[in-house]
Amino acid sequence: MRIRSTWEGENWTGKFADEGEEWDDYKYLKDKLEYQFKQDGDFWMCWPDFTTNFNRVYLCKIFPSTWS
Repeated sequence: MRIRSTWEGENWTGKFADEGEEWDDYKYLKDKLEYQFKQDGDFWMCWPDFTTNFNRVYLCKIFPSTWS
């Protein structure tokens, strides 16, 4: 799951965290996702960790200004 944190300074430290060792084992996945490690609030989390840490999901679709 790709997740964007809304809390400044809060970073995921589990599997597939930025600079996590799992990325070394799945380099092809990092390349395919075009994922870059930066402190931008985006991170990836495997499904079992997601379901353990979250019990609700809120989605927001941001439409382009040209949409009508």
